[in-house]
Amino acid sequence: MSTIRKNRQSPGKTARGFSWALAAVLSLLLTFALAGAAVLYLIQSQGVHERVAGNEELIRQETEWARDKIRDLAEEYGFEADRTLAVLDGEMLARRNLAGLTWIRDTMNTGKPKQGPKVDNGEIEEMLSGLLRFPNLKDQDQINQAYGDATAGIIRIVGNATFFIRSDLTDLGLEKIRNYADIRSFLNLVNRLPVILAILAAVIAGLMLLLIAGTPKEALKYVGCSLGGAGIQTGICAVLVAMLDLPGAAAAANGRLATMIRLLQQELLLPVILTVVLLLAAYGVCLTFYSRRNRRQPAEESAAEGIPSEGVPSEGRAEK
Repeated sequence: MSTIRKNRQSPGKTARGFSWALAAVLSLLLTFALAGAAVLYLIQSQGVHERVAGNEELIRQETEWARDKIRDLAEEYGFEADRTLAVLDGEMLARRNLAGLTWIRDTMNTGKPKQGPKVDNGEIEEMLSGLLRFPNLKDQDQINQAYGDATAGIIRIVGNATFFIRSDLTDLGLEKIRNYADIRSFLNLVNRLPVILAILAAVIAGLMLLLIAGTPKEALKYVGCSLGGAGIQTGICAVLVAMLDLPGAAAAANGRLATMIRLLQQELLLPVILTVVLLLAAYGVCLTFYSRRNRRQPAEESAAEGIPSEGVPSEGRAEK
């Protein structure tokens, strides 16, 4: 009877094979879902945007870059550069950084690239009205012309300093793509991809339960291994991304972009570590319960059939 009961409860080799295959697929789906969720977290999180936008190092680099460009502009138009550098206010730069990140989020959500972030250029014009001076120019028409050109140039410099990942070329490219492809549907798919992958993972977990329906607790082994595999793969992916050194690769072309990438990676560091720890902890819990069940089952079967456990005398031996 023990053999018959055991055969009824234990899944066959085919079922176990399919279960291991499904566990591997489940592990990959969970890893991809987590990667997609991490990207969406960076794109959608207002808190992340505010912390990155107001980062002191990023603002310092933007200020230094804009200062050099304004000095070059001053040589071209003949205004006093030192007076106008006061326009590079840290709070104003942070607001513009935030507007740029919001532009990326809105583009992802709507699929409609706009001409630029929502910024108030009037505040720069108002500040420059009391700062721009042209000591070498006497003719009022020339002064007015130089004033307008210099103001437009400084506004453009500040815009490029704080929204350096966008240009007229990228706007043109996005508009062209919209004419030939349904960007909105594609971006909607990207936004929903983590949820879709999570649903697929749940379906696969259900298939594993069906394959071993005779012993549902056997699913703890396969689900646990899937969670543990996802945790290990997520950790490996994080290490590989760090080894790629994306900030270093971007630094040669744009130091401000390199700083922003590094800040975004830092924002993901703690969530990734916590996710890996939770997945590995879930793996440990599942395997612990599965091991306890396997240790308890032989003892229960022996007691049901009157077979003494090791080290415990049976009734026949006691009578002797």
